[in-house]
Amino acid sequence: MTVLVCDDQEDDLALAVEALDGLYHGDVSVTQATRLSYAKQLLREHTFELVILDLSFPDSQAEETWYIIKPLIRESSVIIYSAYLDHWLMLHLIHAGVQHFIDKCN
Repeated sequence: MTVLVCDDQEDDLALAVEALDGLYHGDVSVTQATRLSYAKQLLREHTFELVILDLSFPDSQAEETWYIIKPLIRESSVIIYSAYLDHWLMLHLIHAGVQHFIDKCN
């Protein structure tokens, strides 16, 4: 399993890597991007089976993050993993093609 974890919080990145490693029994290759600009570069150069995407970055905010990343995602499954999921934003992103959400706060 190839996974791109896009999050600027080091603790959340470490938690995601640990969870994925346990879930896939070490049979996972995790690439990390702490800035949206780096995530964009990685998605242009590589294909990932799964993208775990926070919505808030120093170089992008909330809803615009999805619209920047969406055209670069080929066959990847996407999980939005964010603390900034209000009801309106979730509904809007569902209409825009997002399928899975995980609220960091819960």
